[in-house]
Amino acid sequence: MSPNQLAKWALIAVTAFAVISDSMLLPFYPIYFEVMFHSSDPLLISRYLAVSCLIVIVALPLWARVARRFGTLKILMLSQVGALLASVGCANAPTLAVLFASGWIMVLFKASYLLVYPYLLTLEEAKHQPHTVGLLSVIVHLGAITGALVGGSILQFASPPQAFLWMAVGDGLQILVCGWLLLRVQPQSLVANRQQPCEDTTAAARRATTRPKVQLALIMWLFYFSAYLIRPFFVQYWHRLSPQSGEIEAAVIFAIPAAIAIAALMLQRHSRQPRWLQTLGQIPVALAIGAVGFALQAQPQPHWIIVGRVLYGWALFHATVKLDLKIFALSHPNEYSKDFATLHIFQSLGVLVASYAAGQLMVAGGDQLLFVCASGGFILTTLLFWQWFMPREKRLKGATL
Repeated sequence: MSPNQLAKWALIAVTAFAVISDSMLLPFYPIYFEVMFHSSDPLLISRYLAVSCLIVIVALPLWARVARRFGTLKILMLSQVGALLASVGCANAPTLAVLFASGWIMVLFKASYLLVYPYLLTLEEAKHQPHTVGLLSVIVHLGAITGALVGGSILQFASPPQAFLWMAVGDGLQILVCGWLLLRVQPQSLVANRQQPCEDTTAAARRATTRPKVQLALIMWLFYFSAYLIRPFFVQYWHRLSPQSGEIEAAVIFAIPAAIAIAALMLQRHSRQPRWLQTLGQIPVALAIGAVGFALQAQPQPHWIIVGRVLYGWALFHATVKLDLKIFALSHPNEYSKDFATLHIFQSLGVLVASYAAGQLMVAGGDQLLFVCASGGFILTTLLFWQWFMPREKRLKGATL
């Protein structure tokens, strides 16, 4: 196995451990705060999550700058040591204030693993990048399913602070993988995908792609705002409609979109997809399906919520993967890290505003209002993408996303 391939699979393992750790309590923070600190204030929960997103926004460019000087692998390993210690601090937090401080320090260090994404793509040839993006998407969704189920099991059958200790275990596994990779592969032996400048990378061409990148950034912001608006309070919403269900069942319902995303990838890899299935995977159509999924989840019947989660999962997978590919289609290998970091700021801003707005909307109109606003956001995202990118795609030999 070549050094590049060895690094690729090791970094995919790092991503898997990171996503599982991050997903353990993400659906359950309202329950955790109420059980451990007797606090059920939606505004408090939304502000904690919003500040966490802000920390990621600020930290990622700083980690990228440090990684350019000292090397991505070394920074990944050292930063996860800090994340491990902060996770242990969260598990032993005696007050909500200490938990918040420890949790934000943990997020600061965990933000470094986002460097894996652009770093991986610099090691891949352009023709293999779509496969890698799809593979990473599967890892993220599998990690989300595993993390949610592990977190739900801990809350239902064990002491809630143990969730943070298991997060620390995930951080420890990342440290071991990065350390092993550093011992096996010298970073200078990794061959980056650095193409020679061509007509698409001239100064004039780069200026021409600035406007599409700005438009894509705005679409990313709105898409992530809408997609993550319901996330903080979904499990609470499900418990209200199905009070007899436990945390594991709630985790399964929460993870339905991730399972649908994996199924969608399997269908996508089938070489003889019917035309109608390909159409359902195009970004505007997928977003419209997602808007319907949100509207169905607003219906106060469990069976409609499940159907809505299925449609939402289909939309989330196709839109996320193809919007990510759009980032790299507008970029150049030498600029992957910079452009990815810039677009990730807008993604994180969308999640940040969604986290803060979710608490406000919960207070103002209840959890069903979250789904209505999310559905409207997907509709607006569809219209903007159609206006800004579909005509351009048709000019480019009728290419479809």
